[in-house]
Amino acid sequence: MNGKKPFSILWVFISFVIFLFILNIIYDSYFTKKEIKSNIEIASNNLNYSIRELFKSHVDKVAFQLKLLKNQYNINKISFTDMKELNKIFSEFVKIAPEVSSINIGDSKKNGYLFLKTKEGWKNRIKEANKFGVVTWFEFSDSGYLIKKEERFDNYDPTERPWYKLAEKNNQVN
Repeated sequence: MNGKKPFSILWVFISFVIFLFILNIIYDSYFTKKEIKSNIEIASNNLNYSIRELFKSHVDKVAFQLKLLKNQYNINKISFTDMKELNKIFSEFVKIAPEVSSINIGDSKKNGYLFLKTKEGWKNRIKEANKFGVVTWFEFSDSGYLIKKEERFDNYDPTERPWYKLAEKNNQVN
């Protein structure tokens, strides 16, 4: 019997140490998971904030430029059929906001203008309200020289677009 007691005490001691070891692992694991979850939430919030700020800065630049355009249109300084002036405005615009590759605008008179930046330069699509079923495409070099002009039969109807309806309703550029 004397030989079994130290053996039993040893097993109790070893079991107790193993229990403490397991308890320590569980404790560390629980708090590590909590810490990881907290760090992930912090990183996620920081990333969301950074992305929002990045987009906000781009949107603010674009919104400011479009507001200037509206103001110029409203005081009759520009016309949607004055392609040379619009290209001058928009070529400067895409320098300020290079992430913008196209601008499609219309007025309450049902005219439409597309500025499309390409690798070779830019293209314009002019939709004049008095020319039914026809749009005129212009291609310009990057330096602004007219390369090609082409009238195409096209059923494009900007008056069906939501921004046209808003322009018509408010009698302004949208």
